[in-house]
Amino acid sequence: MNRYLALIILLLPVAASGQHFSSMSESDLRDMTQQMERFQTCIEQIDQEAMKEIDRRSIKVEALIQSLCARGKRDEAQEKALSWAREAAAEPAVQEMKRCGEIMKEQIPDLPFLELEEDIARHHVCDAE
Repeated sequence: MNRYLALIILLLPVAASGQHFSSMSESDLRDMTQQMERFQTCIEQIDQEAMKEIDRRSIKVEALIQSLCARGKRDEAQEKALSWAREAAAEPAVQEMKRCGEIMKEQIPDLPFLELEEDIARHHVCDAE
């Protein structure tokens, strides 16, 4: 879970770089700070053991998908990726992560874990880098 929080924190300056903080009011900055605090509180309440288990399973699925791609089994690899995305999305911890992500959607509109299944459907998993 800390990996996801670190990702969000790393992406925040990138998302915010398009904004001009000098032109933001004190009220806007205070609202953004409160939003970050709500996000952090939300993330801290997610079951860390469940997220670690999902991460462990993701590593195994990723290895399988890479193996399928290497053997030219593109359709099978794509179906496995979509299947895993659906399975992971159904996990309560991931649903909570998505709910937390919605808090930051205004600041970071393209959070990677919010639309994983849609992203896989648009791009073939064997073509990903």
